[in-house]
Order: sequence, then structure tokens, then C-alpha cells
Amino acid sequence: MTDVDNIAHMINLHNAGEPHNVIADRLGITESGVRGMLSRERRKGQLMDHPGVYYGRPSKSYLRQESVVIRGQKAFDKKQRQLIKSGKLTKFAFISDTHLPLEDRRAISLIRDILADYQPDIATSMNDWLDLTEYSRWQDLRPSWARLWTDDIQNAIDYSGAIRADWMKASPNTVWPAVLGNHDVRIWLYLAGLASGTNDFTIAYFMEEMEKQGILFLSNGTQNTLTLSPALKVWHGQYASKNPATVAKSTLEALRGQSYEYDAGKYYNVVYGHDHRSIEAELHGVTAYGAGCTCVVDMPYLNGRRPDWQHGIVVGEYDPSGNFVNLSRVEFRPDRKGRLQTVFNGTHYVSSV
Repeated sequence: MTDVDNIAHMINLHNAGEPHNVIADRLGITESGVRGMLSRERRKGQLMDHPGVYYGRPSKSYLRQESVVIRGQKAFDKKQRQLIKSGKLTKFAFISDTHLPLEDRRAISLIRDILADYQPDIATSMNDWLDLTEYSRWQDLRPSWARLWTDDIQNAIDYSGAIRADWMKASPNTVWPAVLGNHDVRIWLYLAGLASGTNDFTIAYFMEEMEKQGILFLSNGTQNTLTLSPALKVWHGQYASKNPATVAKSTLEALRGQSYEYDAGKYYNVVYGHDHRSIEAELHGVTAYGAGCTCVVDMPYLNGRRPDWQHGIVVGEYDPSGNFVNLSRVEFRPDRKGRLQTVFNGTHYVSSV
């Protein structure tokens, strides 16, 4: 079974037209459990008949999207099996909230250098990789150069490719599973409300091009949780509060095993992004790691407000088949010359820009 959490995987199977008994068998739960989960997700507005399904038959473009997800799931599951078989600890990096083209170039530089030295086995991709303001309900207050950048989605794809090529050259054996964030899924949600035929084609093209950049999609337009070990989950996140400890607590509560799951009531260590805060909080015998962000802190749509955001990532090791987790927040702080700097594994890193 894929390591994507039950709900996200269930939605993918449902959208692909699988019957309840097949979904139940794949998830290891009862058919009544599947029906209850689907009913709850439908009430939450997270589940709907996909516009790419015509007269009960998926469109070719929708099938292309699902093929990208299936390839991603297979590739990631294969990597997980290899890591477990090796008997070694897995090296991991969580990179979040880059918001291209509003990334902080200093943070991009630091991440490249850390990747080159650390060589993680797994690093998260997407995780609000793209800002996609133009695909949302928010007023587009970005400068003209940023709006022009995404007038054609090809510009976003090409710009992403240049940064990812640099990172993948630095750490060529790293696998990059996608953890979709609320900004990433904007392209799916926005285009789904328009003429579905053409836009399913656009989404399929977007997914295929990002796949060429090494991104392993594990869900088709839904925010997904990634279970890395019996003790560790990662999620983009969805909570925000003036008190980052409140976000950490809510995140741990949200990702514990649900009553209809095999791990009902179990708490996991969780790494998350979304609120752009760097925090480490212990509760229920586990730890929540807020990664911080890798974008600029003076977002144009914040109307001049400077939020209390911190630059950073989360890096460390875990046992893919056990409960050992040893992660650290790596915070990026400015020096007197305006560069970002950090210390990781005893090495002092300074951004090249």
C-alpha cells in the first residue's frame, strides 16, 4: 500500500472510479468505513466528481494525470522498500513554502549547499513551491514582473526547472516526493471550475513537466500527508495562529490515527510548513517541527505588513521501519552584509547572494 495517508489515497481511488470493495481492500478497512470516510470528505467539500470524467468514463487527459500519480507512488514505494532493506537510517530534508517567483534567492543558495554536503535520501518537493496568486480568490497585488511570469504556465515550469536542476545536481540520488500545499493545488481548484476538457489537458501537461523535474506526485490535486515511518509523518499543514505553539498542537492532533484507521489514537512526530514559522514543540510524547519558509517575507499581497516569519528547513535522520526520529530545525538568519547564514552539522554556511 502507498505511504500516502488513507484519506488522500482513498480520494484518488474514488476519483479513478474504483468501487468501495476495492478501496476497502487497498486500505485495509471495511466497506462501511470507506463509505463513512467518503461521506465525511464530501461534506467537507474535499470530494467531488472530477470534471475530467465524462459519462462515467475518464477523459484521456485525466488518465494522464492519474498515470503521473501512479508512477510517483510506485517510485516512492520502491525507494521506501530499499531504505528499509538497507537497515540504515534515512537522511531527510523538509523544504517548504518557496512560493516561486517570490523565493528568497539567499535561501535557495543555502539549500543547494546543504544538499550537496548532506546528500539526503528523501527531500520534500512542492510544499507551496509555486505561489500561483493568479489562480486564487486573492487580489493579485504582485508587481508587474511577477504577474508576467505566470501569464503563461510554461514560464513557471521553466523557472522551477532551473532551480531544481541545480539542487538535483548537488544531490543526484535524492528522491523528491510531493507534499502538495494550498498554493500548489490552486491550479487544480481554479481550472476545475472552468471548461474541464481543455483544463484537464493543462493540468496533465503541468504534472508531466514537473515530473520531468524529479517530482513524484502522490496525489492528484489534493493536499496529502506522507507517512515516512511508524513514527514520522510530514504534511504541508493548514493551520495558522499568532501563537505558533497552537499551530503545532493542532497539527499533531490532526495527524494522529483516526478512529476508523488501524492506528487509532496514535500520535506521530510531524514536520510541517504553511505558517512560515520555525518551531519545535513536544506534546503527547512526540514532537512537531515547524520548518519555516524559503520565500521572501515582504509578500506584495500583504500590503506592506511584515509578518513574524522565519527562514529555514528541517533536516535529520529517522528509522524507516522503527520509532527512532532525530530531526533538527535549520534556521537561516541574516548577517551584517544582508546574506543568510546557518550552521548545520558543524559547518557554517553563508548564502552566495
